Amino acid sequence: TPSGVTAANYAIQFVAGTLIVNQVAAAVVTAPIAVTDLVYNATAQTLIVAGVAEGGTMQYSLDGESYTSDLPTAISAGTYTVYYKVVADANHTDVEVATLTATIAQAPLTITAEDYNILYGEAAPTYTATYTGWQGSDDAVVLAGTLAYSCDYVAGNNVGTYTITPSGVTAANYAIQFV
Repeated sequence: TPSGVTAANYAIQFVAGTLIVNQVAAAVVTAPIAVTDLVYNATAQTLIVAGVAEGGTMQYSLDGESYTSDLPTAISAGTYTVYYKVVADANHTDVEVATLTATIAQAPLTITAEDYNILYGEAAPTYTATYTGWQGSDDAVVLAGTLAYSCDYVAGNNVGTYTITPSGVTAANYAIQFV
């Protein structure tokens, strides 16, 4: 609104103008980054290091629909797409959705055939194995398939050493090594 001047020969009318202040894009956005070296451990793990948004709030989602400011977590081994966006304050505009990928690797699990000693002529024993590497309260229940063993020994074979090889099972959260 102009004001402050007079003139003897004029009747001055002051007319207000308009100043419009528009939103600006989020001032500074530092994108989140995926946490590296995650390995399945039977507990929820944070998938990313938080991003930063001046002029708004960074929000995250694992499904691209439900967003929250909480950092996304996951338990199972796998590759996850993390969606993120900035919900701006009144002075800034929103920042479009972007994505990054985070991975939780399978935990190593070793299935080792137990050793046996028998005498010449005896039948092969019922083979068994030990497990090393379970996470949390996991046990053989999480395995898919049937644990099987191969061994070239049959009753009456010559004296010697025979290899017992386990196989036949998989698990979504474990990279299995058979020994």
